[in-house]
Amino acid sequence: MVLYTATIFVLSSRSNVPLPRSVWRFDKLLHAIEYAGLAMLSWRALRLEGFRQAARWAVLGSSVFGLSDELHQLFTPGRSAEALDWVADTVGALAGVGLLVWWRRTQSRRNGGAALKP
Repeated sequence: MVLYTATIFVLSSRSNVPLPRSVWRFDKLLHAIEYAGLAMLSWRALRLEGFRQAARWAVLGSSVFGLSDELHQLFTPGRSAEALDWVADTVGALAGVGLLVWWRRTQSRRNGGAALKP
């Protein structure tokens, strides 16, 4: 998770991120995917606290990190902070944790309703 957040920070520190122009049409989707991954990694790191508690903290932590990333970009030449980027980060974090919830329920049904270990 540390390497993942460090990568986000480094890419946010660059004035020009090396992506083709055609990819930038999907800027908000890229933010959502990036922060879905962060929330899932965060949940994995926090899961000893219990599934629901870890899910809440994963979404909150990812959202706060997204906000700090946008503020960081205010001080990066050639970059700007956008509220909609932060919204996409938070929605992505929710989607990532939602995917984990869906997966856990699916696995629980396959195991005859037996609760899975977090």
